[in-house]
Parts: sequence; C-alpha cells; structure tokens
Amino acid sequence: MDTPPGRPDIVLGAVRAADVVLIPVQPTVLDLSRLAPTIDLIVEGAGYMDRPPSVLAVLTRIRPRTRSRVEARAQLAAQGLDVAESEIPQREVIGLAAGAPVDTLGPFDPLFAEVLAASDRRSGEPQDRCAVAPSDRKEQPPLTARPHPEPSHA
Repeated sequence: MDTPPGRPDIVLGAVRAADVVLIPVQPTVLDLSRLAPTIDLIVEGAGYMDRPPSVLAVLTRIRPRTRSRVEARAQLAAQGLDVAESEIPQREVIGLAAGAPVDTLGPFDPLFAEVLAASDRRSGEPQDRCAVAPSDRKEQPPLTARPHPEPSHA
C-alpha cells in the first residue's frame, strides 16, 4: 500500500481490491509517524468488505544490525500490526530498477512467499501463482538513473 495518505480515494480503492495489503515502512521516525492515517484508511476500506484483506507491514531500506531496524519492528508490533519476517535491504540497484523487466525478485523472494501465504490463509486455499518465464521477457537496455519529475503543487 505504497500510496499517499493525502489521497484517500486511491488508498480506499486499493484496499477494496486487495486480498493482502502490504504497508512499506522505512525504519525512520517520519515514516513511523505517518503510519496512523494509512492504517485508518485501511480500516475504513476494509469495513465495506465481506472478507477484509490481510495487512502486513514490510520494513524497507533496511541496514542490517542497526538499532533503527530493531526499534521500528518493535514499534510496528506494539501497534498491533503483523510485520513481515522478510525485510527489504537498502540497495541502490532496487531504486534504479523502476520500469525494468522482472526476471528475479532478489530480496523480494521471501516477501513474495509471505504474501502468498497470507493470501492462502485469507482464502483458505492455495492461490494461483504467477511467474514470468524467461522466454516471455524482452531484452531491455541497462538500468540508468532517471530524473524524477518535480512534484506538482497545483
């Protein structure tokens, strides 16, 4: 659920369409302090559903063996959130991969397994798995940093 709390229409629509809601959270005071509005929107959106989605917080941009990582995990659990065992490390290659074809999930492989398990628990049966076969991928140019557009304040 990597959506801005300032756009409740987007968050509510995503929640209503989801079997599993992932909330990416960086182990920073700012990210943790902004979590409450997102959780409120998830609760609101799930209230309209016969079977609310599973919700899983995912720690991202993690540096191993840091106090911020340990404290963020504890704070999320103290708020009653399920926290994925898998963590997404701080790696420049992840940030540069936007728009690139997926041929491996790399550090996301364990998280993908957790999401599938949460979906299976919610539905009570194994879900169809999707995969990208190597022959289905198209050759892409090497990754390069792309400039980000300036945010619009209109």
